[in-house]
Amino acid sequence: MLTFQRHRTVEELRALCPARGLTMNTDRYDRGGDHVVLSGQINGCAAVILFNTFNGVFWGYFGSELRGETPDFSSGNDRFDDEPWFQNLLRLFYIEKADCPISAVGGRGCEQPDCTCKDDAPGESGEVLEGGAA
Repeated sequence: MLTFQRHRTVEELRALCPARGLTMNTDRYDRGGDHVVLSGQINGCAAVILFNTFNGVFWGYFGSELRGETPDFSSGNDRFDDEPWFQNLLRLFYIEKADCPISAVGGRGCEQPDCTCKDDAPGESGEVLEGGAA
């Protein structure tokens, strides 16, 4: 089971999206909202994903547009937890515990000067996410 330390920042996502073939639209975020919209290919299918930059929750739809119905996949649903494409989404949106220097320093905060980790002890800045639960 994948376990995560925290969700990524908008800046971190912005840097990762091009290499993953995703486009990030920050219009809502730039106007004061807390969502960004990612679009591109997921598991060989067109997909649109909304990511809440405040709480790290994501949900998405297969196809090329947002729909107001129940999402096809989300961070709060474990239906696809064992699917490689979904695990890749989890790794896109979240920092795994093993990759987070905060875990390595016993919760005293990150001591690496170039680290993008938040300078909080585990559990203080947000939920620890396990599997696909948010």
